[in-house]
Amino acid sequence: MDTIKTTVTGFLAASVVPSLFFALFTPLSDSLDFVSFAGTFLVTYQFSVLALAVLGIPTYLLFRRFNLTSLWLAIAAGVVGGVLVAILIRLPDWPDSRGLLTFGVLGAATTFTFWMVWKLSGAQKRV
Repeated sequence: MDTIKTTVTGFLAASVVPSLFFALFTPLSDSLDFVSFAGTFLVTYQFSVLALAVLGIPTYLLFRRFNLTSLWLAIAAGVVGGVLVAILIRLPDWPDSRGLLTFGVLGAATTFTFWMVWKLSGAQKRV
């Protein structure tokens, strides 16, 4: 797989992580049935892709420019990105510590997913 296809696949796969979390633990209808799960997943996936487009793509390009391919740097960037998302969706108020922690962990899991797709494809060797 070439670098562009791998990167797009990684971003799309990474967007699944927060959507799965919200569909499983905070369904829109307050009951966990298939319709609620699917609806919540579809709604949150769009916002997840948007957050990755706004925060993830510039981070990826910056990391790629300076050849920063460490897993730990990627996870740290994901935590920062997740906390930024938590702050942005709660504006003008400040998110509580639970929200910061939840979104920070989701950001870390999201970047870990992207990093695994990217690393396992061998794309980092071609950059």
